[in-house]
Amino acid sequence: MPATRNRYLSAMPRKLLLIGLDALDLDVARPLMESGRMPHLAGLIERGASGILTSTIPPVSAPAWASFLTGVHPGRHGLYSFVVEREVGADTQLANISDIRGPKIWDYVAVQGARPVVANVPVTWPPPEFDGVLVTGMLTPEAREVAFTHPPELGDAIRAAVPGYRIDIDRTMLDDRPTLFESLRAMTRQRRDLFVHLLRTEAWDLNVSVFTNTDRVQHSFWRKERDQIDAFFAEVDTYVGDLLAEVDLDETVVMLMSDHGFQGAKYKLYVNRFLEDAGLLATRRSVDDDAYARRRPDYFDDFQGGQGDKAKPEVGRLGGVLAKLGVGGKVVMDWPRTRAFLWSLDTGGVGINLRSRYAHGIVEDADYEAVRDEVIGALTALRLPDGEAAFRTVRRREEVYHGDFAHLAPDVVVEWSDALDLGIQLDAKEAVRSHRREEGHHSPRGFICVAGPGCRTGTTIAGSIVDCLPTALHAMGLKVPVGLDGQVLVEAFDDDRDVETFTPDLALDGGSGPGFSESEEEELRRSLEGLGYL
Repeated sequence: MPATRNRYLSAMPRKLLLIGLDALDLDVARPLMESGRMPHLAGLIERGASGILTSTIPPVSAPAWASFLTGVHPGRHGLYSFVVEREVGADTQLANISDIRGPKIWDYVAVQGARPVVANVPVTWPPPEFDGVLVTGMLTPEAREVAFTHPPELGDAIRAAVPGYRIDIDRTMLDDRPTLFESLRAMTRQRRDLFVHLLRTEAWDLNVSVFTNTDRVQHSFWRKERDQIDAFFAEVDTYVGDLLAEVDLDETVVMLMSDHGFQGAKYKLYVNRFLEDAGLLATRRSVDDDAYARRRPDYFDDFQGGQGDKAKPEVGRLGGVLAKLGVGGKVVMDWPRTRAFLWSLDTGGVGINLRSRYAHGIVEDADYEAVRDEVIGALTALRLPDGEAAFRTVRRREEVYHGDFAHLAPDVVVEWSDALDLGIQLDAKEAVRSHRREEGHHSPRGFICVAGPGCRTGTTIAGSIVDCLPTALHAMGLKVPVGLDGQVLVEAFDDDRDVETFTPDLALDGGSGPGFSESEEEELRRSLEGLGYL
């Protein structure tokens, strides 16, 4: 149900335009600002308070944007990855908004009588009902029959205003690099057109507009074509300028933020191969696919470019015979001999193959801590070819996460070296290999800038991504809910206002509706295939 308006509002809120630039890293953007290629970003930094915004553990878009939306860490909202075990030990599924527990930023804004308009934040589908506007982002199945907006009728208006509007790229284009780059550019222009359309046609007090292809372009072009990244960022900066031109900057606070940063990696660690070398995991040959493949988000048909059942190898009778002899078929997990495995590629964490949790489990509860100790010891001791530790930290999940959903995290939680990225493949020839050229991957160092009325000028600030929600509410002159993990970055403001707090109605906890059941997801997948979307 929509939140009750004016229940907590004591004064008219100040407008806040929040622009998200997924994976923006100051080390990447700074040279472009200094050379004049990102003047709008440079101008906001010059007239505002800015600095490093620490991401979540892991520094991945799904948990990071979820922490932005809720103001709490993953242990309390429950999302650690693009894939989820909705029940402990169950098959993994793609995440949706039902996997982000608790009230969201739009609930806290709407309940105070202000109007939120939120567009293109990842993992916000299916769109919940609230007193405002939402256009869902990454992990939205893209078919006309699937609502991607709240209210639903807004979808038709968007298609009319932004012809050919798409939410995500098709990852099958990754090998066609010229087409991929132009597709990223075209989609980002569409995103700009959408954001401008919403600014002009919807009443708003909070406007959240997130560009996600700033992440895609770095993943795709970091290794060989860095000039493409620079050109893309310069173009996105012009779009930031287009959004700024739509608002009264004397009356509007502008917040710029990224969910994590980006950097180069010298080495790749195939975690499962390392666990196999350590005697913790085993593989075998098979003609059948293995449920473990579902721990990669791009396995799923509903993920752009996902493979789903098409990932299963086509083999004949001879292939089956060769697989039994260990020389054919596909390398899969040998669960009866596996005690630990990479929980998912994006978390980098390790799961323990508990008999009490998984149908294929072999580790008894009594041996759980001993196996965890073995995993932690092996990962902690691992060194890269240059002698540096592969991981900054290797910890038990309860040492990292706290809250009602901490048990959904991997059993062993890691923070990996800046010089390292990770692989999930079971058939890697070696555990660690050196890149001939640096590959791009996420860094935990995002970015924040707050500028406008009531904000300090040229000030350096630092915080965590969970601080964005309370800081945004305070910048608007709204009250901040008690009990968040984040706090207001008060050093960004020069008006010396006290932080006002309130205890919202607990009914807000139902802000995200239930996702599709397993049978509904299967029906949706087949529908999308029939429509030619998959």
